[in-house]
Amino acid sequence: MEALSYFMKGQNPYLGLYYPVDARPTYTIYGTVVHNFVYPPLSFLIYLPIALLLSLSKLPLYYSNVVNILFQDALVFLIFRAGLKREDPIATLPVIFLFIIADVEVPGFSGVSASVWGTFLAISYLYDDKRSGIALALANSFSQISWLITPFLLLYKFRTSRGTFFTNLKWFLGTLTGVFLPFMLWSPEAFLHIFTTDLNTIPVGFTGMTLLNFTGIFEVEPWYFTIMMGAIGLFSLYLYYKAFKTLRETLWIYPMLVMWFSWRTLTEYFMIWPMLMFLSVFRLYDFSTVQTNFPEIRLPKKEIGTIFLLLFTVAGSLGVIAHTQYVSQDPLRIVSVSLDSKGSPIYSLNITVENIGKSSTNITLVRVSVPDHLNMVWNYSPNYPIKPGSNATIKAYTDQHALEINGSCITVQVYSSYYISEYKLNLTSINMSTSSNIS
Repeated sequence: MEALSYFMKGQNPYLGLYYPVDARPTYTIYGTVVHNFVYPPLSFLIYLPIALLLSLSKLPLYYSNVVNILFQDALVFLIFRAGLKREDPIATLPVIFLFIIADVEVPGFSGVSASVWGTFLAISYLYDDKRSGIALALANSFSQISWLITPFLLLYKFRTSRGTFFTNLKWFLGTLTGVFLPFMLWSPEAFLHIFTTDLNTIPVGFTGMTLLNFTGIFEVEPWYFTIMMGAIGLFSLYLYYKAFKTLRETLWIYPMLVMWFSWRTLTEYFMIWPMLMFLSVFRLYDFSTVQTNFPEIRLPKKEIGTIFLLLFTVAGSLGVIAHTQYVSQDPLRIVSVSLDSKGSPIYSLNITVENIGKSSTNITLVRVSVPDHLNMVWNYSPNYPIKPGSNATIKAYTDQHALEINGSCITVQVYSSYYISEYKLNLTSINMSTSSNIS
């Protein structure tokens, strides 16, 4: 909403500096906070009409989130109607599914913003006239995540509705230009932030390969994620093109495959695609005419198998190289962690780290949390270069009640750039040991 506030004041949202209030900011691996607006223009423009109405009524802009709720309902209606037209017995399933995941993801009035671009993608898929091109452009103008489906959806339209495809393509490019160009001309350099949204941000997520990195199971260099996203994307597009007759309705799967190798894999990146899959499921079987539309399975197995084997070999080889490079250059190791605060909740820790590298290094960020919830960044002091072979003890702390720890186990991570050292502290064993000493 801050970007919307800038725009309503006649200021360029992409030139503003953002300081999240009552929200967890996006941290970089260098310990700083992302202060730039990094989302496409429609991500705030779509809320402008209701925001103006709220301003005239002197109500908080927070209520602009009702737009998310309306789009969530619109998406449910579109998917339900698609199933109802074919008299599909599972037509009500996506209705139940969407409201469950919406409540899990954002329990409250804010709604799920992913439903906005999800609705536009559903419209683009369902229609073959200019609405398809316009809706796809609006989805791309709202969220970068929708960019992942664009080449697949364009190929789908080219192969299934070739007669109207180029007209739709013109509407797509025209709408996209109409939304992007004013802001690009307003400040070209600032606008480029929408293309570098995840650069240098800390890995976050509960899904995907990045889990291996920030849990310490198999760490690799960040460049590996970039290469793999590109490789998987190109292979998926090639596979979809070569076996389109067979894989026609699988287009919603590929964005999830690509995002599996992303440096940041937030849950919302994955939640909307299964909903959109129902649209394809409904097209595969028409209960109203008892007609099966399942394609005949014909795949160029030899050609695809060869490319898949090559991709698997390259991915494995690069993974070993990226892991070896990471391990050889990782400078930090957590030696010990002890409580600095008594009782519960815990808001202060002493962390001793060792520089096992060949040159002096600095700690850039500390994350302290319960297991599997590594979004809690704490302050720390002092911060000075640690010499090779030396130890240093820092105090990690938080003055925010929401970031205090209540639990039997704590996960501590110390960053030096994108190198991560992790330590798990079992509070139960500490308490048992303390009780034994007292007795």
